[in-house]
Amino acid sequence: QTGTGPDDDPLLRSQREQARREGRQAALKEAFAGELERRAAMVRRLMISRHLDVAADFPLREPGFAEADPEQVIAAAAACRDDADFLARVPGMGKA
Repeated sequence: QTGTGPDDDPLLRSQREQARREGRQAALKEAFAGELERRAAMVRRLMISRHLDVAADFPLREPGFAEADPEQVIAAAAACRDDADFLARVPGMGKA
């Protein structure tokens, strides 16, 4: 009466586990990308409020932005004179 299910087959079980892992990884990647975009938008708004010219894709296009410390990023955006000065103020940013 109980029969067998997909988890009784080792191949199907491993495929289902792999699909779940890939789904979780995709969800985390999407959430991280959203967080980076929000952080980049905050940097742009802060720099624009200080009457600095900022490209629409700054600082997302810059190497090291994803790994940069958010506090250092915000402090740099609040104190910089331009985008080059911003990059110089955040360790590891702007270097490929």
